[in-house]
Amino acid sequence: MAYLEMLARDYDLWAALDCESNAEADDRSDPQISRILQVVLVEIEQAGVFTAVSMSIASALLERSGPAINPWHLQSYGPAKAQIYPVVAARLLSSKLGVAHLAPVQNYFARLEFAQRLSQTVLGLDPALPASSQLNEIEKLEDAWRYVCRANLEASGAVRSCLIELGAEAPPITNLSANALLRAAERGERPCVDVSGNVTVPGWAENRKAKRVAVGRPANAYYRGLKQTVIIDNASTTGLGLKNLDGGIAGRMISVVLDSGEALSGMIMWSRGTAAGIKLDEQLSEDHALLRAVLN
Repeated sequence: MAYLEMLARDYDLWAALDCESNAEADDRSDPQISRILQVVLVEIEQAGVFTAVSMSIASALLERSGPAINPWHLQSYGPAKAQIYPVVAARLLSSKLGVAHLAPVQNYFARLEFAQRLSQTVLGLDPALPASSQLNEIEKLEDAWRYVCRANLEASGAVRSCLIELGAEAPPITNLSANALLRAAERGERPCVDVSGNVTVPGWAENRKAKRVAVGRPANAYYRGLKQTVIIDNASTTGLGLKNLDGGIAGRMISVVLDSGEALSGMIMWSRGTAAGIKLDEQLSEDHALLRAVLN
């Protein structure tokens, strides 16, 4: 399948989600829509710097910048596959925000998935393939990641505009340095690969996740009107990892009550089987009882 035909197919798959609006219900008044948009914004912005890295690697591969760079760097440094947006997209598109407001977000996730697929294609290229054919595939890859850089910036701006329209507080830009890297990569520069072909990921990006500590404590979860007994598998200042949660759905709110009686509320960020990750509404202090093992 031709390059542009593949991209068109991927975009159509995203756009084919149920977009019917319910004229009787105005989701603009639903605080859940604002919460979901905030989580989607986090997913977009956390992928930003690694999108710039991927573009830098593709550009370096195209220019054959020495033996230090190789296609496997695409797998090591690429952004994570989208987990939140595929789950919540149908609900957002069926809200009163509509497709027009969310088109840049659709475009970003479609292009990201497409670029990730092309990266896997380049990783699997037959070494015996003529050099001209290999360069042709890498040229497509660089073009794809450059568009993802632009789409990432446009998507984050669109989500912020939606939040403002809903009357919700739009959080400050997570990292201006990441935006600068994206803009440089979009221009065709290689901000994350040095002259020797070494990948240079900023330290703040490598350490972007809060340190987690194993917990293994039972707790009560109040989710969708029901009480469940779960296990807090791990915790950080920003979130919890749960086990034994039945029916977890990304984008849904949940309350976890500790054996001390303290209630922690947050949103389910991901769910696999009976395991789930929770982003807390309010950060825990570093000396919180759940995190003391980190300090000892």
